[in-house]
Parts: sequence; structure tokens; C-alpha cells
Amino acid sequence: MMKCMKQRRENHPGRGHSSSRSAGSAKTKKQFVRVRNEHEALWIHKHEDWARIYNTKLYLVCPDPGCSQRLVAHQNKHGTRYLSNHKDFSGCSHFAPAGGGSVMTAEHLWLQGKLREICQELGYTATLEAGIGGGRVDLRVETPHGPYAFEVQRVSTDFTGRRKARERNGMRTVWFLPESDNQKNVARGRRRPDPLFTEPCVRLGYKDGPGYGSKVMSVDELRASVWQGDGRTEVFLRVGVTVGKLNDNELSFRPSSMALTAFVQQILDGQRHWYPQPMITNQSGKGWAGWLLKDDVSSYKAAVVAAKEERRRRDEAGRKAAEAEARKEAELQEAQQACERVAREREEAAELTCRARGRGHQENVTLPERGPTPARQMAPAQTAPLEQRDVRASWWRRLVDFLLG
Repeated sequence: MMKCMKQRRENHPGRGHSSSRSAGSAKTKKQFVRVRNEHEALWIHKHEDWARIYNTKLYLVCPDPGCSQRLVAHQNKHGTRYLSNHKDFSGCSHFAPAGGGSVMTAEHLWLQGKLREICQELGYTATLEAGIGGGRVDLRVETPHGPYAFEVQRVSTDFTGRRKARERNGMRTVWFLPESDNQKNVARGRRRPDPLFTEPCVRLGYKDGPGYGSKVMSVDELRASVWQGDGRTEVFLRVGVTVGKLNDNELSFRPSSMALTAFVQQILDGQRHWYPQPMITNQSGKGWAGWLLKDDVSSYKAAVVAAKEERRRRDEAGRKAAEAEARKEAELQEAQQACERVAREREEAAELTCRARGRGHQENVTLPERGPTPARQMAPAQTAPLEQRDVRASWWRRLVDFLLG
């Protein structure tokens, strides 16, 4: 018996195998499988892949390229699809994400497969669990402008450190944070802090329909009919929170949501990028970073420049208007001062006129007669001719006429 077991291990020297004999023919947590001597991994929740591997005589092995662990495809009476270890093999630990095989592990594997399926349908090469500098990634996607690392992340990790390690190897990272994990934490009365607003992340949600009136599917529904189901339940994946949409005035962005397939296509085609600046704002005016379309960012920058120029023109026009108003006010004050000066001059002239008339009246007054006076006793001034006195009186009148203009 021991010789037989030893021979089996020699014939199937796959790495990562467990030494436990009880693992044979046991149901695994795997959702991916390969046909021996083929590189491409197959997914049990994809109908075309399942039709190929179920109820056939194909030799199925672990999806890890270096592992020869044999697997078998099954489907129970409820239609649930799953993989088990072949009875002659002891099992391996590949493609078993951290979490110990919990419900969320099934979700993680399902999302890996869904993202890979979307990338393949869009015409991109996507490799599961690819090992690169900075650690392994859930999905490595090759694009003309460089590779991407798609990561489904529901537990805390060194987001920044892992992203920077990949950037040093020319790879950009996109973190997908499932909404189901957020629901679970809220139900427990706590919220796990996540890097939604600091790292290139996006919130991933499950909906039961494509429209805005659709409902968010619960964790129980997803576990029973999607993550561990038979693939017949239709689920609509949407991303949001950090997806920005340009407002009508083109001067700001607001948070929005969109279908996962459209989002992935825009990312891989180079149409949508992560902008770390706080460009997306909510109703209270608080801003954060997010995924924005390059064309929208160009329109936004052009609108900002135009708004600044318009504001500059308004400020210049206001400045000129203020200067014109100041000049008008100065001219008005100057005219008012001139009127006041003319009025004072007229008052002074009138006063001089009154004084001149008063003096003239006094000079024209005659003394009462006291009797005849001898001609020899009269002063020379008193004996002056009448014409001279008229000349002296008319001098004042000429002065008044001159002052009055």
C-alpha cells in the first residue's frame, strides 16, 4: 500500500500538494481548471467552458501551470457546479485565496472569473493569478499601452505598497472593492476603512437588473445563486463612487455609476484614467479623486480656462467702469466747486455794490441851510462846479458795473 502511494506521488509530482490522504475526491474551493497540456484556464461558471469539461473524458488538472493535480467536474441535483480532487490525488492548495474557504472566498473566485471573461470578450489577454514583481495578481491584462493588474480586494492590505511595487515593473493596478463586504460590515455595526478615495479603487456592486430602479442583491442571494450556483442566475455588475461624470457646466465632476463591462473597456482602451486630484465633488462640495474620461478632463480644463478668462474680462470691465465712475464723480465735484466759487464771487460783488451805493448816498446828502454865507468864506471844494461832483458820483457806478460784469 505504501509503495502504491509512493508511486502515485512520483507519477504526479505537482507542487503545492497536500499530504493529507483524506483530500482525495473531496470537493475543492476551485472554480478554474485546465485541460492537461493546455495553457488556457476554464471557468465552471462560464457556459461554454462548462459544456466542454462536464461529463467528458478530458483529463482536467489544477489551473496553476506548474501543478499536475487532477480534478473532476461535478453537478449536484440542484444544478450547482463544482470541482473535486480525483480519488488518486491528494489535493493542492492553489487558487485558494486568503479567507479559509469562506463565503467571501467563493465571491473572490467568481469575480476573478467574471473579470477575466469580460476582458476576453473585449479582445484582451487576461491571465489568472499571474506572478510578477510586487507579488501575484488576481488578473493580469495585457494592453497596447501596458499591462494592468486587476485586484479583487475585500480585506485590508498594503494598497499603496503593492501598487508602487507593480508600477516599478511597468504595471498599473485597479482595485475592485465589492459592495457585499461593505454590507456585511455595516450589518455588524462597523465600517472597515478602505482606500476608495486615495488609491485607484472602485466600488463594485451587484444588481438584479440593468436599470436605475434595480435592487442591490443580498449576500445570501449571491451565495446561493451566483457565487456557488449553477450560473443560470443573471446578475448585473456596476461600479461607482469614484467614477466621475462631467457636469453640464463642464466646470466640475460628480460621482456616478456605470456597468462594469463599459468601465473595464474604457480603462483598457485608455479612455478613462485615475486622477488623484480631488476633482469629483458631492453635494456638500467635498472633493475626492476618481476615474475620469480623458475627453471630459480636456473639456473641464478648457472650461476652467474659459471661465478664468471670462472672470478676468468681467473684472477688467468692472475696473474700467469704476474708473469712469470715479472720473465722473471728480468732474461733478469740480463743477460743483466752480458753481460755489461763482456764487461766492457774486455774493462778494453784491456786497461791494451795496457798500458802494451806501457811500454814494452819503455823499449826495446836502446840509440844511443856515443862512447866507459870504462867498469869500467858502472852501474851494464847496465852490467846485457841479460837473465835478457828478464825475465823482459816476465813478462808483462804473465800479459797480465793472464788478457785476
